[in-house]
Amino acid sequence: MFDLEKNIVLIGGTSHTGKSTLAESLAAQSGFKNISTDSLARHPGRPWKQRPEEIPLPVQQHYSALPVDELVSQVVKHYEKLWPLILSVIESYKNGLILEGSALLPKLIHQMNFKKIPAVWLTSTDSFLKDRIYKSSDYFNKSIKEKYLIDKFVKRTFAFNKMILKEAKQLNFLFLEVEKIGNVEDLANEYIRLIRKTQTP
Repeated sequence: MFDLEKNIVLIGGTSHTGKSTLAESLAAQSGFKNISTDSLARHPGRPWKQRPEEIPLPVQQHYSALPVDELVSQVVKHYEKLWPLILSVIESYKNGLILEGSALLPKLIHQMNFKKIPAVWLTSTDSFLKDRIYKSSDYFNKSIKEKYLIDKFVKRTFAFNKMILKEAKQLNFLFLEVEKIGNVEDLANEYIRLIRKTQTP
């Protein structure tokens, strides 16, 4: 299905835009290896679990203590430190790789000048992201304390999404607005169409 340099594709974007779902669909169609940058390291993790006692104290403290701009700054610093490991993963695959994750920052990809490796960032509206996070976290059945932590995560997600979209536009990278597309099959088809369009001489 794919005819790409090094058989590698990159999918970036903020939390809850559908990166992992898209990557799984593309991997099933292509037979490529599917890896998430979350599997390399998380920072610090989502502030919700099935039971409140399962939320690690450092995670609770992280979201409760820091303002939104510092939450974004901290996660960006984490991704920058993680970049050498991400780069080693990209460079080690020759036979097909789909790499997805929020750690794929446009500015880092741009620095490596991966002209032949297609990268697309998924983006969405605040309301779309909020709805997805609330559903994933079972927000309305959480305690007041848990809701506060989740809402801080939501605000960080909004800010990170805006930052990613701004970088992608400035660097002329591809992006897809996921709420304008139907199901995952439609998203995968649109992703492939967009990639192939850029590769047309």
